[in-house]
Amino acid sequence: MGLEAAYKSGPFSLQGEWQRSSVLTESHGRASFWGAYVYGSYILTGEDRVYRNGRFQRPRVRSVAFDSGIGGALEIAVRLSHLDLSSGNLNGGIVTDGTLGLTWYMDDHSRFMVNYIRSNRRGVGSVNILQCRLQIDF
Repeated sequence: MGLEAAYKSGPFSLQGEWQRSSVLTESHGRASFWGAYVYGSYILTGEDRVYRNGRFQRPRVRSVAFDSGIGGALEIAVRLSHLDLSSGNLNGGIVTDGTLGLTWYMDDHSRFMVNYIRSNRRGVGSVNILQCRLQIDF
């Protein structure tokens, strides 16, 4: 079972999702797990996203990078997610993540992303992640 919602207004977008799953296991009987996230982004250069077919598309870049100076579109994003894999005497753990991201859309087919993620598994500890990605698609 799940519920999701999205909102968009100009360069701002917000989306979230909640899901609950119930499974029957051989060793622990019926177990229920749940997870949720909320994600918000703002495109600092003013472009906006198109929402089509149940998902946000990347923004259409107004000025292509390097054609006239730096150019491109710049987006800042925040995400918080939670996953609970414990049910009854089954202890799969509880994980909470927070992400802060910056994306530079150089044109309509390439982007460079930097994300800082802080992840905490209850009772185990935390980890800090710095993730970078260059993506080119056609």
